[in-house]
Amino acid sequence: MSDKRTEEETVQPPEPEAPEDDDDTIRWDGSEAEMVADEDAEAYEETKTAVKISYQLTDEEVCRAFLHTSLNRKRRLFLGGLAALAFVLSVVSFVYYGLQAPSDSLVFGVLFAAAGAAVLVLPWLSVRRHARESNDHGEYTVKLYPDLIEAEHSGNMLEIPLDGTSVCEFYKGLVLLQFDREYIGGSLLILPLRSVEPSVLADVEAILRSGTHVARR
Repeated sequence: MSDKRTEEETVQPPEPEAPEDDDDTIRWDGSEAEMVADEDAEAYEETKTAVKISYQLTDEEVCRAFLHTSLNRKRRLFLGGLAALAFVLSVVSFVYYGLQAPSDSLVFGVLFAAAGAAVLVLPWLSVRRHARESNDHGEYTVKLYPDLIEAEHSGNMLEIPLDGTSVCEFYKGLVLLQFDREYIGGSLLILPLRSVEPSVLADVEAILRSGTHVARR
């Protein structure tokens, strides 16, 4: 009995499985958020508190955002259809050439194949190049109030009302906020969630979800 009891006591419970790494997992970079008051509020107005976030965008984050917003699902399907058509025509041309058709079939086959590859690759390369050129690695300062977002970058100021007129999307650790007015060459504000302190992350997401139209793709 004692041997059996000893064996039972030494049996250890199975180790919990480690969670799988997810591309959407937000890894905080150590940036500290601040709670700041609205300095422009009038004396008779209720003082509003904002979450202040400072960050710099990496080239990879800008490329990720630009590729997602520029090459959306509709455009990818359209470009994929064009590429598929070009490849089909290329195969047909090569078949005709194999059947001793006029020699021009070989030329057309090569041209169609090159066109299909260009349709797939060139838009992707163009967007990545534009993203890298657009990123000046400067610091962004964003203040999120319950009804307004104030952003500053390279001396440019921006105010985005949180009245449901802007479109917000959460994509792979980024907040992509699209609005009507032009800002630094485009109407897209990128906020990496890695720069948001975990203690205020839920508040930031709640402000954005309640004041914008959250897109789902």
